[in-house]
Amino acid sequence: MPHHVWNCSQAGALAASVLQGDLVGQGKALSSDKIVEPKRAPLIPGMEGLKKAAIGAGAFGCTISGAGPTAVAFEFPYGSFHSRFSLSSNIDSDEDEPAQYLCLILGIM
Repeated sequence: MPHHVWNCSQAGALAASVLQGDLVGQGKALSSDKIVEPKRAPLIPGMEGLKKAAIGAGAFGCTISGAGPTAVAFEFPYGSFHSRFSLSSNIDSDEDEPAQYLCLILGIM
């Protein structure tokens, strides 16, 4: 039950941050799922590393897009994060074969 309360609070925080134009708040709320992402992320090879790399490169937030296996990240200004982030570089994965990643970059202009 506490995770459901948390996720509901973050849905409200996401809505409020969108209305206020708070990009950092949007990224935090987007990245804070405690119910679905912890169960789905292990099924997507490299997702944890992708999320760490995206946030480390300056994205405000990163999470699974829909049911996966794609990811979505927030950046500002548009192009600042994407220009420093290669989807194939420095992503830790336990897989023997390199994985292909699709990450939708939501740039705010």
